[in-house]
Amino acid sequence: REESVLLAESREEEEVLAVLDSGATEQIVGKSVLEAIKKRVKVKMEKCRRVFNTANGQIVSEEAAVFPIRIGSKAGTLKAYVLQTDVPLLFGKGAMKKAGAVMRLEENVIELFGQDVAMHEMPSGHLGIKVFH
Repeated sequence: REESVLLAESREEEEVLAVLDSGATEQIVGKSVLEAIKKRVKVKMEKCRRVFNTANGQIVSEEAAVFPIRIGSKAGTLKAYVLQTDVPLLFGKGAMKKAGAVMRLEENVIELFGQDVAMHEMPSGHLGIKVFH
């Protein structure tokens, strides 16, 4: 199923993973994944206009979602630009840099904010982390 690329599913409920994407300049999220996030946490929407250049041309975000996350024992908020396409929640380069990210691929671990966080391989082969506990 294509949806399995976006969400790793458990039997109880959908589990949203943030895809670690050092090529993404910002955090982005597709509408369908945003709906899954809204089932877990309160989301504040902000009007904006942000243009992203992709290999297939430009794509425009007209709004951003701001919501609480937890990575290990560190709680905070994440702002993700909302796209109308089916894309997962991307944890981009800026956020990883701010968190002091160090990936240890052989161990499937990423160090964020000085803490080891398990990376989960998705059916698509992408690596993601849990941001809701």
